[in-house]
Amino acid sequence: HIVKKIADRLLKLKNEDFDKYTKLWDAIKPYIEYGCLKDQKFYDRAKDTVLLKKTDGAYTSLTELLQDGENETKVYYTTDAQQQSYYVNLFADKGIAVYVLDIALDTQFASFVESKNEKLKFLRVDSSLEEISGSAEESEKLVGLFTAATGKEKDKLSFVAMAETDAPVLIRCNEEERRFADMMRMYASITGELGAN
Repeated sequence: HIVKKIADRLLKLKNEDFDKYTKLWDAIKPYIEYGCLKDQKFYDRAKDTVLLKKTDGAYTSLTELLQDGENETKVYYTTDAQQQSYYVNLFADKGIAVYVLDIALDTQFASFVESKNEKLKFLRVDSSLEEISGSAEESEKLVGLFTAATGKEKDKLSFVAMAETDAPVLIRCNEEERRFADMMRMYASITGELGAN
């Protein structure tokens, strides 16, 4: 019963005064996300109240992202807009929205939302360059050169065409592998068993 009251009150506030709701959102976001993760009924009721903040400060509701049920929706995010500013700017130059998921709970919530919506995929800005490259051309000569230089034949290399002013080389990590590594670092820092890196 309390779940319904809270979700209904949040939805009412969002619908009646969106500006006021966005000002409150950053303060209540961890509680809403945690509630959604812990209680399926709360998620079902409150998912329409969940907002995602873009790097430009604007907000988009989770419901808006879920509306295109036919096609896969890729949501690009940053965990640190300053540290990942190069990538954020690459996406901004192409007119692709980048969302801010800057607290530890955000990436867990993103994984949870993905599990509920198979057409929605969250990708950190440094994990996928195909959207900003225009074309994905593989060059066997460059693959051979990098393989010979690193001595790592099992590494997967890919090359994308980028603008002349862009960085000549960017190293990226698979989204799932990076999430797992982040989770292990967080676990290690909490338990102190493996040491935080």
